[in-house]
Amino acid sequence: MPVNIALLGLNRVGISATMALTAMHSEIRCRAWDARPEKRKAAEGNPAFSKVERQLKDTILQTDLVLLALAPEILKRTLAEMKGTLPAGAVLINLSALHASAHLWAEEFIGKEVNFVSLLPALNPDTFIEMEGQGTVRVDLFKGSEIFISSSPTTEAAVLDLAADTAILLGGTPIFADPMEVDGLIAGNLLLPKLAAALAMQTVSGQPSWREGAQIAGRALAQMTTPLEEEIPDETAQYLLYNQENLIRLLNDMLLNIQALQVIIQAGDVKKLEEWLTQNREERNRWMTNRLQPPAKHQFATSIPTEKQALERFLRLGA
Repeated sequence: MPVNIALLGLNRVGISATMALTAMHSEIRCRAWDARPEKRKAAEGNPAFSKVERQLKDTILQTDLVLLALAPEILKRTLAEMKGTLPAGAVLINLSALHASAHLWAEEFIGKEVNFVSLLPALNPDTFIEMEGQGTVRVDLFKGSEIFISSSPTTEAAVLDLAADTAILLGGTPIFADPMEVDGLIAGNLLLPKLAAALAMQTVSGQPSWREGAQIAGRALAQMTTPLEEEIPDETAQYLLYNQENLIRLLNDMLLNIQALQVIIQAGDVKKLEEWLTQNREERNRWMTNRLQPPAKHQFATSIPTEKQALERFLRLGA
């Protein structure tokens, strides 16, 4: 029997995840929905979707698995709207870049009779190096990446197995982590660079000489501020506010680093300044080199299935 998936949220992560899953087997089918009509219209020609629905209730009707790729406020509202509409034992997989709050909302609105687990997939190293835009969807978007899985302490083993199977079918390596830990990773490695880009743009464009400076600025400023072009401001603002505890800590660390750099420059210490630049350049080079390598081996409490085994177990959802 077919496995019926419902995708709620037509963003890059959600669409690419669905493309990867439906490409694995002809019996894996997906209906999709988004609150924004323009997103629904743009997705109508995608072969990964059997149908793009206008109504949320029609999308989740008789579904085996719900994928949630929604910004925080829409995620919270959607979970509330689904209250009482899902069968007992239904599984929801959260693909948004917010884990701790999402788990609290799931417990509040849909209770313990419905299973809820979160996945945070890293990007395929190839797409990372190519610096593709946020809107670029592709079937191998997560191939060769680490996919972090978080859950509540009471999550059943079968649901964790399904989450691991899903991560493998997306092309990644499952890594189990605590929701708060994942939110910390999101804040430092996904959100802080976006704030740094905005701060750099605000600082240079706020100078009286910006009219002339804009003609001089080149590749460095363009690359540093690329996240501003890719972001959806209202959604990013939500992620920033819902992860504010981690971000405030990181911004304080950044302020301390800025102050330390000011001291070096004011002292006119060329050697220390050179060492500072060299240290950060070498750190970036190590990171870039490692990012292109296959994920490191991790220890798991249970064995991780092969892709074939994962697919066989995933298809049982439709039984």
